[in-house]
Parts: sequence; structure tokens; C-alpha cells
Amino acid sequence: RIKNSLLHRIRTNRNRLNARVASFTQDFPPLCAQGCAAVETADHALIHCPAYDPYRRNLRQFLLERNVPFTFKTVINPSSDSHTNYTTRNLLLAFIQKSGLVNRL
Repeated sequence: RIKNSLLHRIRTNRNRLNARVASFTQDFPPLCAQGCAAVETADHALIHCPAYDPYRRNLRQFLLERNVPFTFKTVINPSSDSHTNYTTRNLLLAFIQKSGLVNRL
């Protein structure tokens, strides 16, 4: 249940990343907590932020080996192939846990 709730918060943009918090809090900077100049959205944190590259390596490699583009859409809405879907979900959750993003998503 916790894993499903986490994935649901990512898909519906109900997270605690800086871009979302800034939309409710005046004078709160929406920039990446890792020091990037980018706005910290789920797309940025999960796909683009260089600080999380070591943690997302297995997920990225798994998708690219299957010729699946490494994008926010393909990561949060995996393919119809049940094996790819299951493995993508587990690798995404492992990345979120190891990177510490679990506390902010």
C-alpha cells in the first residue's frame, strides 16, 4: 500500500518537492534542493537531476536495454509488458528509496 501511495503521489503531482511547495508558500524557492538551477519537479528529480544519476543507473539501463526511452512518462507509466512493468516499478521504487527522495515524494 505504501508503494502504491508513493507512485500515486508522483503521478498526481502531490509531493513535497520544491516546485510544489513553492506553489503554496510565498517566498519559497522552487529550485532543486541538490543545488541545480532547475525547478525541482518530479520530472527533474526522477529523470534529469545529475545528483541522482548514481541512484537511477539501474532503472535507466534496464529501460534503454529494452529500447524504451528514459522519460518521466515511461518511468511512471511503464509498458504493457508485465515483466517490464513489474521490473520498472521495482527499480523506480529502489531508486527513490536509495536516493532519499522517498521522504519528499
